[in-house]
This record gives sequence, C-alpha cells and structure tokens, in this order.
Amino acid sequence: WYQRRVRGSVSIKDGHIHEGGIRYGEETALPEGYIGRVITTEELARHGPSSQDPWVSVLGQVYDVSKGMKHYGEGGTYSFFTGRDGSRAYSTGDFSEAGLTDEVGDLTSEQLGEVYHWINIFSKKYTFVGRLQGSFFDKTGSPTERWREVESSLRALGAQEGRKKELKRRFPGCNSHYNQATKSGEVWCTEKSGGVTRTWSGV
Repeated sequence: WYQRRVRGSVSIKDGHIHEGGIRYGEETALPEGYIGRVITTEELARHGPSSQDPWVSVLGQVYDVSKGMKHYGEGGTYSFFTGRDGSRAYSTGDFSEAGLTDEVGDLTSEQLGEVYHWINIFSKKYTFVGRLQGSFFDKTGSPTERWREVESSLRALGAQEGRKKELKRRFPGCNSHYNQATKSGEVWCTEKSGGVTRTWSGV
C-alpha cells in the first residue's frame, strides 16, 4: 500500500490542498491568509483509532478517514497513523513511535515528494478537516517557515524531474543484451525504443 511514489499534482482551493493542477516545480504557493478550521494537537489526538471518526495529518493537512475505518480504526492495518501527524513515516516506513513524527527537516526532496504524494491520495478519498497548528501552520492556519521549506524542496524536485524528462527526450534509450557465455553484448533500436517514435531502426 505505501509504495514509493513521487509524481503527482495538487491545487489550492478554499485555503487547502486539492487534487488538481499545481505540479512540482511551479511557483504557486499556499497564500498567507486562511479562513478554514485550525486543529490543535490535542484535538487531533482525540481522533485516534478508537474514535468514531479517526483523523490523520500529513504535513499539517488533516483528513477525516472514517470511510476507511477498517484500515484506520482500532486494529486496522494503518491505525498507527491516526490521531497524529506521522508525515516522516510516509517516506521512511518507520512506523515506530519515534518514526511517526512530523519532523521532516532532514528529508531529501525526493522523500518529501513521497510524503506530499499522500496529500493527493487523502484529498481524493477523504474529507479535509483543517490545518494542524504546529510545525507547518501557525495558530491562524497560515504557513510557517517549515512549510515554505517544504515548498522550496518540492520546487527543486520538480525542476530535477523536468531536467530528467528533457534528457530522456534528447537522449532516448535503446535496447541492450549481454551474453554471459560469449562475454559479448549488443545494442539495438526499434522504431519505439525508449518510449519515443523514430523513423529508423537498427543495431
């Protein structure tokens, strides 16, 4: 279930994140103002796996996961995520008490992309509740410096992915095979090797 997936897109509407058009690398950022609900850590903790409406928080974005009660409720496979912000674990896979934390300052851009991807997942499947007062948002729900650092890392990730795509477009791969018995290899291109269409093929 928790696969390592980086690609995705989100948009910002009504003060919180939705599945949609803003992709890594774009300059769009969350605005300073916020008119939605602000959640305290104490309130979030009351919505743990034993509650009737468990909540999870990812990078300070809180979602009601009641529709997934069999996964997030008492005894559920992912119940350890409820009632807290366990952002770090969405990348590291460390589901211990120490690992289920919102401390992401030392994660790489790629790892933050993995965490951020789950905002896409939750936005699509579950109801947004509000922003969590803490590392990523202040008591008014406005983004903190830590959130801006996350945005900066994601922009860097987007630029990196853009460069990779451009290199792949300019230098598409072909096919190769190495014969262990003869200690020899060959490389050949078809008309669609590397995911591009060519007007030629050859060895």
